[in-house]
Amino acid sequence: MLEAAFHDGMAAPETIDADLAALRTRFWIATSLHTDPNNFVYYGNRKGQAFGLWRFNQQDAELRYKLQADQPRMFSRFSGIYGALGTPVCEKKLFDPRTRPCYKAGETNSSYAWTSIYIDFTTDELVATQARRVLDPHGEL
Repeated sequence: MLEAAFHDGMAAPETIDADLAALRTRFWIATSLHTDPNNFVYYGNRKGQAFGLWRFNQQDAELRYKLQADQPRMFSRFSGIYGALGTPVCEKKLFDPRTRPCYKAGETNSSYAWTSIYIDFTTDELVATQARRVLDPHGEL
């Protein structure tokens, strides 16, 4: 799943907003591989931007994106890989991907890593996440 989202060796974009369409397609494909239990894939960068795709089922999904560190994440539902995005809904809490356990696991491990069990930011459920760092064209996190 992580390889479909960001293949090993594929450089991270300078900013998430520079690659939204490609990220959406790759993340849809990544969450199509084994939807249960792998229905969510996400990415956060050092700039505090975040991009995720949550699959409700084979057709319905939600983009979760944050393009500025000091702004809340936005959620937009859609149907089908290229379906039109619904009206964005603003998350009430301020999400910072750089503080989350999955980001920390990718930041400190050079290979795949599992987080300890933690509380999901959106659902407040207990989760564990597999993470992997994504490097930029210069080999930096």
